[in-house]
Amino acid sequence: MLAVCCALAMQFATLSGCGGEASPTGPAQPQPATRSAAEQARAEARAQARAEARAKALDRRRLIALERTFAPNPWRQPGASAAHGNQPLKHLIVHDVKRGTGPPLRGDETVYVDYVLRFWTTGRTFLDEWHRPGGTGLTLSGQYAGLRRGMIGMRLGGRRTIEMPHNLADAHDPTGGPRMEAVHADIVLRKIVQPPGG
Repeated sequence: MLAVCCALAMQFATLSGCGGEASPTGPAQPQPATRSAAEQARAEARAQARAEARAKALDRRRLIALERTFAPNPWRQPGASAAHGNQPLKHLIVHDVKRGTGPPLRGDETVYVDYVLRFWTTGRTFLDEWHRPGGTGLTLSGQYAGLRRGMIGMRLGGRRTIEMPHNLADAHDPTGGPRMEAVHADIVLRKIVQPPGG
């Protein structure tokens, strides 16, 4: 009887193995398709675009918050300045239209200003940054000598005109020639940002 049982068990085992080993978990599950390189690149580009949009919005909010701290510019945009023809301008000339308040500029700050630059000889405007939204930021230590030296001593909310001889200005001949031109600047100081440790 024992021999018959063993023989039946062996036959059953043989029959079970004929179809191969059965998977303990049933039929094989399909693998999820991996994203192609192009799809991955598109997804990364979309993520980068979203990050850049968030950064841009944050920068705009910071600028708006900064603008609220600016001194107002109550002045109308200045009209044309006088033309001086061939009269030579030999020295830096500084005139305070309004003095302003607070500590004077030392010449190494970052500032926000409204300004108009004109050629001394003709009075023609070549750069207009008056009432620009957010003001125009200038790092004084990186400016040309006439503007930097002319702004030293300005105070917050003040307005100043600066006449710069050609050797202190950074204005090329409007006809395209190589020589530098004397410049008339009209500037309103709206914000002073102290340098690190200032």
